[in-house]
Amino acid sequence: MPRNPDKATALCLLGSGIDLVQFFCHGLVDYKEPINSKLFLHDWQTDPVTAGSIMNLDIRNPRPMLAFLSAYWGAHGGVENL
Repeated sequence: MPRNPDKATALCLLGSGIDLVQFFCHGLVDYKEPINSKLFLHDWQTDPVTAGSIMNLDIRNPRPMLAFLSAYWGAHGGVENL
């Protein structure tokens, strides 16, 4: 994957039949509408990769495993001062 991928590149790779996709980037968890949670890729402000955009992909076999590590705020589950 390019050093600063955009949404089109990421979604293309997800649908390409690779076995594992792991994003090393920042993101934003939307606790009220989880489907709107997003990854901060190169074009995130204008065309973000959201959970919904990934769910809408027509991913055929073999289906990739999607790994996303959300450190910092993603780990607190919407509860302040854990």
